[in-house]
Amino acid sequence: MWRWLVVAILVLPAVSAIDLIDAQTGEQLQTGYVRIEGETVREFFLTPEYRGPETAPNGTLLLRTTDSGTFDHYAHLTGGERVVLVHPAGVLVGDVEDNFASSIVHAPIVIDCLTQHMSTQTDAMGKFRITLPAETCRITVMSDGRSGDAVVDITQGEITDVTVLVGIVNTKNLSWMLAIALCIAVVVVVFILRTKTRAVRTGATSTTRTPIKAALTQKERQVVDAVSARGGKMTLRELRFVLQLPRTSLLRTLQSLESREVLIRTQEHGRILVELNKP
Repeated sequence: MWRWLVVAILVLPAVSAIDLIDAQTGEQLQTGYVRIEGETVREFFLTPEYRGPETAPNGTLLLRTTDSGTFDHYAHLTGGERVVLVHPAGVLVGDVEDNFASSIVHAPIVIDCLTQHMSTQTDAMGKFRITLPAETCRITVMSDGRSGDAVVDITQGEITDVTVLVGIVNTKNLSWMLAIALCIAVVVVVFILRTKTRAVRTGATSTTRTPIKAALTQKERQVVDAVSARGGKMTLRELRFVLQLPRTSLLRTLQSLESREVLIRTQEHGRILVELNKP
Protein backbone atom coordinates (compact mmCIF):
# COMPACT_ATOMS: atom_id res chain seq x y z
CA MET A 1 0.00 0.00 0.00
CA TRP A 2 2.77 2.44 0.90
CA ARG A 3 4.47 1.61 -2.40
CA TRP A 4 1.39 2.66 -4.41
CA LEU A 5 1.01 5.84 -2.36
CA VAL A 6 4.58 6.88 -3.14
CA VAL A 7 4.05 6.15 -6.85
CA ALA A 8 0.86 8.22 -6.86
CA ILE A 9 2.64 11.18 -5.26
CA LEU A 10 5.43 10.99 -7.85
CA VAL A 11 3.18 10.86 -10.90
CA LEU A 12 0.59 13.43 -9.79
CA PRO A 13 1.32 16.94 -11.11
CA ALA A 14 2.59 19.55 -8.69
CA VAL A 15 0.14 22.05 -7.24
CA SER A 16 -0.28 24.77 -9.84
CA ALA A 17 0.99 28.28 -9.08
CA ILE A 18 0.01 31.66 -10.48
CA ASP A 19 0.00 32.08 -14.26
CA LEU A 20 1.34 35.36 -15.64
CA ILE A 21 -0.43 36.28 -18.89
CA ASP A 22 0.78 39.07 -21.20
CA ALA A 23 -2.19 41.43 -21.50
CA GLN A 24 -1.18 42.42 -25.05
CA THR A 25 -0.51 39.03 -26.62
CA GLY A 26 -2.51 36.72 -24.34
CA GLU A 27 0.49 34.40 -24.06
CA GLN A 28 1.69 32.91 -20.80
CA LEU A 29 5.07 34.23 -19.69
CA GLN A 30 7.47 31.44 -18.74
CA THR A 31 10.71 33.15 -17.69
CA GLY A 32 11.83 36.33 -16.00
CA TYR A 33 12.66 37.99 -12.70
CA VAL A 34 9.65 38.74 -10.48
CA ARG A 35 9.40 41.19 -7.58
CA ILE A 36 6.20 41.44 -5.54
CA GLU A 37 5.96 44.51 -3.31
CA GLY A 38 3.33 44.35 -0.59
CA GLU A 39 3.47 44.07 3.19
CA THR A 40 6.73 42.29 2.49
CA VAL A 41 8.91 42.10 -0.61
CA ARG A 42 9.17 38.75 -2.38
CA GLU A 43 11.55 38.05 -5.25
CA PHE A 44 12.01 34.96 -7.39
CA PHE A 45 12.98 33.80 -10.86
CA LEU A 46 10.10 32.64 -13.02
CA THR A 47 10.81 29.37 -14.86
CA PRO A 48 8.66 26.72 -16.54
CA GLU A 49 9.19 24.59 -13.41
CA TYR A 50 8.56 27.33 -10.83
CA ARG A 51 5.89 30.00 -11.21
CA GLY A 52 5.87 31.46 -7.74
CA PRO A 53 3.30 31.08 -4.94
CA GLU A 54 0.09 29.10 -5.38
CA THR A 55 -1.95 32.30 -5.21
CA ALA A 56 -0.94 35.90 -5.64
CA PRO A 57 -0.50 38.03 -2.50
CA ASN A 58 -1.74 41.59 -2.17
CA GLY A 59 0.58 44.22 -3.67
CA THR A 60 2.30 45.21 -6.90
CA LEU A 61 3.95 42.67 -9.19
CA LEU A 62 6.93 43.80 -11.30
CA LEU A 63 8.38 41.54 -14.00
CA ARG A 64 11.59 41.77 -16.00
CA THR A 65 11.73 39.48 -19.03
CA THR A 66 14.90 40.89 -20.67
CA ASP A 67 18.49 41.60 -19.65
CA SER A 68 17.98 45.38 -19.76
CA GLY A 69 17.89 45.64 -15.97
CA THR A 70 14.54 47.44 -16.13
CA PHE A 71 11.10 46.02 -15.29
CA ASP A 72 9.00 45.76 -18.46
CA HIS A 73 5.68 44.42 -17.08
CA TYR A 74 3.56 45.17 -14.03
CA ALA A 75 0.30 44.15 -12.36
CA HIS A 76 -1.64 45.28 -9.29
CA LEU A 77 -2.62 42.30 -7.12
CA THR A 78 -5.65 42.22 -4.82
CA GLY A 79 -4.69 38.85 -3.37
CA GLY A 80 -5.78 35.31 -4.18
CA GLU A 81 -5.43 35.48 -7.97
CA ARG A 82 -4.41 32.32 -9.82
CA VAL A 83 -4.23 34.05 -13.21
CA VAL A 84 -2.61 37.51 -13.41
CA LEU A 85 -2.66 39.81 -16.43
CA VAL A 86 0.60 41.75 -16.65
CA HIS A 87 0.80 45.00 -18.61
CA PRO A 88 3.70 46.72 -20.44
CA ALA A 89 5.71 48.99 -18.17
CA GLY A 90 8.77 51.22 -18.06
CA VAL A 91 10.70 53.13 -15.40
CA LEU A 92 10.46 56.87 -14.76
CA VAL A 93 13.46 58.54 -13.13
CA GLY A 94 13.21 62.21 -12.26
CA ASP A 95 14.03 65.08 -9.98
CA VAL A 96 12.05 68.06 -8.73
CA GLU A 97 13.64 71.51 -8.79
CA ASP A 98 12.63 75.13 -8.31
CA ASN A 99 13.35 78.01 -10.68
CA PHE A 100 16.92 78.20 -9.44
CA ALA A 101 17.63 74.47 -9.95
CA SER A 102 17.52 73.77 -6.21
CA SER A 103 16.23 70.30 -5.36
CA ILE A 104 12.86 69.91 -3.60
CA VAL A 105 13.19 67.07 -1.08
CA HIS A 106 10.41 64.84 0.29
CA ALA A 107 7.89 66.41 -2.10
CA PRO A 108 4.67 64.41 -2.64
CA ILE A 109 4.12 63.40 -6.27
CA VAL A 110 0.84 62.37 -7.90
CA ILE A 111 1.02 60.41 -11.16
CA ASP A 112 -2.00 60.09 -13.44
CA CYS A 113 -1.63 57.70 -16.38
CA LEU A 114 -4.30 56.59 -18.82
CA THR A 115 -5.07 53.42 -16.84
CA GLN A 116 -3.48 53.94 -13.42
CA HIS A 117 -3.29 56.53 -10.61
CA MET A 118 -0.23 56.35 -8.35
CA SER A 119 1.74 58.45 -5.89
CA THR A 120 5.27 58.66 -4.57
CA GLN A 121 7.64 61.31 -3.22
CA THR A 122 11.14 62.63 -3.77
CA ASP A 123 14.00 61.40 -1.61
CA ALA A 124 16.54 63.41 0.40
CA MET A 125 18.22 64.42 -2.88
CA GLY A 126 15.02 65.59 -4.56
CA LYS A 127 14.90 62.56 -6.87
CA PHE A 128 12.39 59.75 -7.46
CA ARG A 129 12.14 56.47 -9.36
CA ILE A 130 8.98 54.48 -10.10
CA THR A 131 7.73 51.80 -12.48
CA LEU A 132 4.76 53.01 -14.56
CA PRO A 133 2.49 51.71 -17.33
CA ALA A 134 3.91 52.14 -20.82
CA GLU A 135 1.62 55.04 -21.72
CA THR A 136 1.27 58.81 -21.34
CA CYS A 137 1.40 60.01 -17.73
CA ARG A 138 1.08 63.40 -16.04
CA ILE A 139 3.40 64.10 -13.10
CA THR A 140 2.10 66.65 -10.55
CA VAL A 141 4.04 68.01 -7.57
CA MET A 142 2.53 70.07 -4.74
CA SER A 143 4.78 71.04 -1.83
CA ASP A 144 4.70 73.97 0.63
CA GLY A 145 2.65 76.22 -1.62
CA ARG A 146 4.64 75.31 -4.72
CA SER A 147 3.37 73.33 -7.65
CA GLY A 148 4.56 72.01 -11.00
CA ASP A 149 3.73 69.31 -13.51
CA ALA A 150 5.07 67.54 -16.57
CA VAL A 151 3.74 65.09 -19.16
CA VAL A 152 5.88 62.10 -20.15
CA ASP A 153 5.54 59.12 -22.47
CA ILE A 154 6.71 55.88 -20.82
CA THR A 155 8.31 53.30 -23.13
CA GLN A 156 8.18 49.60 -22.25
CA GLY A 157 11.42 48.26 -20.79
CA GLU A 158 13.17 51.64 -20.93
CA ILE A 159 14.12 54.38 -18.46
CA THR A 160 12.58 57.82 -19.03
CA ASP A 161 14.12 60.92 -17.42
CA VAL A 162 12.13 63.99 -16.39
CA THR A 163 12.71 67.18 -14.43
CA VAL A 164 9.65 68.76 -12.82
CA LEU A 165 10.01 72.49 -12.25
CA VAL A 166 7.93 73.91 -9.41
CA GLY A 167 6.95 77.55 -9.04
CA ILE A 168 5.60 79.54 -6.13
CA VAL A 169 1.82 79.17 -5.94
CA ASN A 170 -0.39 79.48 -2.86
CA THR A 171 -4.07 79.01 -3.66
CA LYS A 172 -5.12 80.35 -0.26
CA ASN A 173 -3.61 83.72 -1.08
CA LEU A 174 -4.43 83.68 -4.79
CA SER A 175 -7.03 86.46 -4.51
CA TRP A 176 -4.55 88.70 -2.70
CA MET A 177 -1.94 87.97 -5.33
CA LEU A 178 -4.37 88.92 -8.10
CA ALA A 179 -5.27 92.14 -6.32
CA ILE A 180 -1.62 93.06 -5.87
CA ALA A 181 -0.90 92.21 -9.51
CA LEU A 182 -3.79 94.47 -10.59
CA CYS A 183 -2.45 97.35 -8.52
CA ILE A 184 1.00 96.90 -9.97
CA ALA A 185 -0.45 96.84 -13.49
CA VAL A 186 -2.27 100.14 -12.85
CA VAL A 187 0.91 101.77 -11.54
CA VAL A 188 2.87 100.53 -14.55
CA VAL A 189 0.29 101.86 -17.01
CA VAL A 190 0.30 105.27 -15.32
CA PHE A 191 4.09 105.34 -15.35
CA ILE A 192 4.23 104.42 -19.04
CA LEU A 193 1.72 107.11 -19.96
CA ARG A 194 3.68 109.77 -18.06
CA THR A 195 7.03 108.82 -19.53
CA LYS A 196 5.97 108.00 -23.10
CA THR A 197 6.32 111.60 -24.36
CA ARG A 198 9.68 112.01 -22.65
CA ALA A 199 10.95 108.74 -24.14
CA VAL A 200 9.96 109.86 -27.65
CA ARG A 201 11.66 113.25 -27.24
CA THR A 202 14.92 111.81 -26.00
CA GLY A 203 14.90 109.05 -28.61
CA ALA A 204 14.95 106.36 -25.98
CA THR A 205 14.56 102.81 -27.26
CA SER A 206 14.28 99.40 -25.72
CA THR A 207 17.78 98.60 -26.89
CA THR A 208 19.27 100.77 -24.13
CA ARG A 209 18.46 97.96 -21.69
CA THR A 210 20.63 95.45 -23.53
CA PRO A 211 23.94 95.06 -21.70
CA ILE A 212 27.13 95.49 -23.69
CA LYS A 213 28.99 92.20 -23.90
CA ALA A 214 32.24 93.85 -22.91
CA ALA A 215 30.70 94.79 -19.56
CA LEU A 216 29.99 91.16 -18.63
CA THR A 217 32.22 89.13 -16.36
CA GLN A 218 34.24 86.22 -17.70
CA LYS A 219 31.73 83.63 -16.42
CA GLU A 220 28.80 85.62 -17.81
CA ARG A 221 30.46 85.79 -21.22
CA GLN A 222 31.06 82.01 -21.08
CA VAL A 223 27.36 81.42 -20.43
CA VAL A 224 26.24 83.81 -23.19
CA ASP A 225 28.71 82.32 -25.70
CA ALA A 226 27.66 78.74 -24.85
CA VAL A 227 23.95 79.50 -25.27
CA SER A 228 24.59 81.49 -28.46
CA ALA A 229 26.53 78.55 -29.93
CA ARG A 230 23.41 76.38 -29.46
CA GLY A 231 21.17 78.77 -31.36
CA GLY A 232 20.23 80.88 -28.36
CA LYS A 233 18.60 78.10 -26.32
CA MET A 234 19.80 75.04 -24.39
CA THR A 235 18.85 73.01 -21.33
CA LEU A 236 20.30 73.78 -17.93
CA ARG A 237 21.85 70.31 -17.76
CA GLU A 238 23.56 70.82 -21.12
CA LEU A 239 24.92 74.16 -19.93
CA ARG A 240 26.33 72.55 -16.79
CA PHE A 241 28.00 69.84 -18.86
CA VAL A 242 29.49 72.27 -21.41
CA LEU A 243 30.86 74.82 -18.95
CA GLN A 244 31.81 72.42 -16.13
CA LEU A 245 31.13 75.20 -13.61
CA PRO A 246 30.24 74.53 -9.95
CA ARG A 247 26.47 74.41 -9.41
CA THR A 248 26.31 77.41 -7.06
CA SER A 249 28.60 79.51 -9.26
CA LEU A 250 26.50 78.77 -12.36
CA LEU A 251 23.24 79.63 -10.55
CA ARG A 252 24.65 82.97 -9.35
CA THR A 253 25.79 83.77 -12.87
CA LEU A 254 22.37 82.93 -14.32
CA GLN A 255 20.62 85.07 -11.71
CA SER A 256 22.90 88.02 -12.55
CA LEU A 257 22.21 87.67 -16.28
CA GLU A 258 18.45 87.33 -15.66
CA SER A 259 18.41 90.49 -13.52
CA ARG A 260 19.90 92.39 -16.47
CA GLU A 261 17.50 90.74 -18.93
CA VAL A 262 20.27 89.06 -20.88
CA LEU A 263 18.60 85.65 -20.65
CA ILE A 264 15.54 83.91 -19.22
CA ARG A 265 14.77 80.45 -17.82
CA THR A 266 11.67 78.54 -18.89
CA GLN A 267 10.31 74.99 -18.67
CA GLU A 268 9.52 72.78 -21.65
CA HIS A 269 8.53 69.10 -21.46
CA GLY A 270 9.85 68.82 -17.90
CA ARG A 271 13.23 70.38 -18.75
CA ILE A 272 14.68 73.73 -17.60
CA LEU A 273 15.72 75.82 -20.62
CA VAL A 274 18.18 78.73 -20.65
CA GLU A 275 17.36 81.13 -23.49
CA LEU A 276 18.89 84.41 -24.64
CA ASN A 277 16.45 87.28 -24.21
CA LYS A 278 15.53 88.81 -27.58
CA PRO A 279 15.94 92.62 -27.67
